[in-house]
Amino acid sequence: MVRIFIGLLLGFILGVAGAIQFLSSGRHLQIMTSPQVQQLEEQVKQSNQQIEQLTKKLEAAAEVMEKTAAKFSALESRVEPLHPSSTQPEPSTTKPLAEEPPSTSPPQPIAPPSPS
Repeated sequence: MVRIFIGLLLGFILGVAGAIQFLSSGRHLQIMTSPQVQQLEEQVKQSNQQIEQLTKKLEAAAEVMEKTAAKFSALESRVEPLHPSSTQPEPSTTKPLAEEPPSTSPPQPIAPPSPS
């Protein structure tokens, strides 16, 4: 039992000492200051700015669409009384086209053009 306690205490002490050594060595700062990380951070910032700009444009476009829809509805309500309200369509004076009977032969595949 004493051996387990001594082993846990030694492991804890070594773990704390290793963490202190790692933090004081500055190695994690090298990762944060590497050119690749800085470049990626800059790309993320630019992407976030583009997303914000596109969001603003989308909101502006939605507002314009709403205004256009409102104007169209107002125009429709103004034009509607000008047309006679008929619920039945007028009879057509033209003859309907005769439907062709379906062919019984299967469709022929289209051959691709030859590369010549």
